[in-house]
Amino acid sequence: MGFKEALAAEVVDARRGPRCTVCALEDVMSGDDWADFTASLEDATVTTATLARALNREGYRIPRHTLGRHRKRECSRS
Repeated sequence: MGFKEALAAEVVDARRGPRCTVCALEDVMSGDDWADFTASLEDATVTTATLARALNREGYRIPRHTLGRHRKRECSRS
């Protein structure tokens, strides 16, 4: 197996398991909140800790490490 095949296998393995908790927020947030949230995920000036606190304030219990994994695209995206 070459590197290209090994990389493809890793990508497939990363998508196994339950849906990413952060991705699942799209199903429960309003359209405007989801748009604001996804924009903040891409904003390097907004820390992961700040995002976690804001989500917690809104009643979404997403741990900081889960948000960090999502931001680094290491989650099991849907």
